[in-house]
Amino acid sequence: MKKLALIVGFIGLSYLSHAQPNQQRQGPPSVEERVKRATKELDLTDAQVEQWTTIHKKYEASMKDRSKAEATQKAMSKELEATLTEEQLKKFEKMKKQGPPKRN
Repeated sequence: MKKLALIVGFIGLSYLSHAQPNQQRQGPPSVEERVKRATKELDLTDAQVEQWTTIHKKYEASMKDRSKAEATQKAMSKELEATLTEEQLKKFEKMKKQGPPKRN
């Protein structure tokens, strides 16, 4: 009888764990998320954070147009790179090669 209760309990817990709604957000990360990641990985200064936020917001609308996204990305990246030190620039190049972070 105890085994049956345990089996039913595990099945119930298994069902509940799969019944949780998917919390993943669709679409690209927000400006705040991008700048936060860069701040963490590149150790941006307060002045750089302001510059990066301004640059990302400048290009935010253009990035939504898929036909212009690649050219916009290149222009934005060039402006962002101009704000970085030599060491930060090396890290930024690695970040670009790795691509966007995976979402949980």
